[in-house]
Amino acid sequence: ELYIPEQTLDYGTYQFTLTVRMAAASQLSSSMSAYVQIIPSNIVVNLIRFGTTMITQ
Repeated sequence: ELYIPEQTLDYGTYQFTLTVRMAAASQLSSSMSAYVQIIPSNIVVNLIRFGTTMITQ
């Protein structure tokens, strides 16, 4: 789970890269990337921890 507070990122496209390494064997690692585009919208997402996500407009 990744939480980014509202209005933290400017509009645009971002690449998020997650790299996982084993503590006992640092030469073993894996990475994955995802692109996220931030656009203007009047949609409001209310995330409830360990619960249901609610989207309103």
